[in-house]
Amino acid sequence: MSIDEQRPYFLSRHAIRPPAHGLDLKSTVPQHLKGGHYKPFTPIKRVGKRFKQDGDNGTNALMSFAGLSTVADIAPELEYQDFEVRRVIDRFDEGAALAFRHGEQYDSYQACETDYHQFWSSDRQGYISYAQSGKNILVRGGLIAPPHHQEELLEQFLDQTSRRGYRVAFFNMSDSLIPLFRKHSFQVSKWGEEPVIDLATCTFRGKQYEWVRRQTNYCIRNGLKAFEVRPEDLSPDVWEQMKNELKEVAADSISDKAQSGELRFFEGKLSIDTLGHRRLFIAKSEWGEGRIEGFVVCNPLQGGSSWSTEIYRHRRDSVRGTIAFLFQHIIERLRDEGRDRLHLCIVPGLRSQEEIPGGSRLVRYSFRFAGPWMSCLFDMDGLSHFKSRFRPGYENRYIFATPKVTIGLTMSFFNVLGIFKISPKNFSRVLYHRFVKCSQRKTLSKLT
Repeated sequence: MSIDEQRPYFLSRHAIRPPAHGLDLKSTVPQHLKGGHYKPFTPIKRVGKRFKQDGDNGTNALMSFAGLSTVADIAPELEYQDFEVRRVIDRFDEGAALAFRHGEQYDSYQACETDYHQFWSSDRQGYISYAQSGKNILVRGGLIAPPHHQEELLEQFLDQTSRRGYRVAFFNMSDSLIPLFRKHSFQVSKWGEEPVIDLATCTFRGKQYEWVRRQTNYCIRNGLKAFEVRPEDLSPDVWEQMKNELKEVAADSISDKAQSGELRFFEGKLSIDTLGHRRLFIAKSEWGEGRIEGFVVCNPLQGGSSWSTEIYRHRRDSVRGTIAFLFQHIIERLRDEGRDRLHLCIVPGLRSQEEIPGGSRLVRYSFRFAGPWMSCLFDMDGLSHFKSRFRPGYENRYIFATPKVTIGLTMSFFNVLGIFKISPKNFSRVLYHRFVKCSQRKTLSKLT
């Protein structure tokens, strides 16, 4: 077996998936095509353009050049219209299947999205999804692999990143993985907590759920109806019309935020065309016959035994309590199905000022001094209050960084997230509403 066959590889979002024997795709690029300035992770895109042929968008020529089977050999019924944007359908998407079976974090299923890079282990039992900014590698979704393979996947990943002198940070990691990452010299820093609902004990009875019941009853009185949408049950025309309306709701919802667009990386992309294993719940007015007031997209964890409310949007003029109404519907639906837990996604900064052995002072002090600004910009207090109304338990979430969290790594995180893309108009409106509703917001619950 050659060294290329033994070595794990980085997989660009533009690249064709390699065969099972673990071919290093960068090794297939001739020197004369590198142009003297080799850019990591993008050679396949360049080769594809070089070998583009009439009647073929570059796919077959590239795969033949790299020593792979052609598209026609793998799936003759598939047609790829464009080399840059084609996507393998779900039944060929091993990344989505692995994320569904072995994802352990609320953002694990985002790892199969093709907008970011993927690193696959040599035997293709697992992979890691990451973004790169300079010398910094930011990982989301954790280790997408069976438990027995996670350490091997991590070791292969670190072997490649250390050779290139990259700094690596894993986000939203749990307590159970601390021993593994400390064994490999990662700095462990707490950066928030995640509310998680035990579905078996969430009954919506008693005074503690009074706020949720009040929101739900108000929505019902105003004619809202919540239900799950399955695209395969709809005609193509109806589904196309619904997709357009969902995009309209999403655009209307984000127009009320300080940022000029969707946050990237930690929030999944609204890929309505490729839901995969995700589940879509919507609330419609006029008892289900009117417009869509809001929607929630749920991501699967651990083979569907748990789920996360990863994306939720509503119209600015929607019925008050629409999202709470949807959450209650989802919780009751999942509980009836016998699911275990519902993850409500991380609350960044929550109790992150606790000092832990070897933790980063930079992370700790950043939340201490930047917390008020973040709350103003992203309404962290409002989100924390909303999630607390469902009486979840809270679990620690960490940043695992090697060699440690630095200012450069922090700036790369902000850059990848898109946190600096602020709309002056929207930001001014947010500040105005915060000021007008200042007295009302004093009643928001404060988690300490």
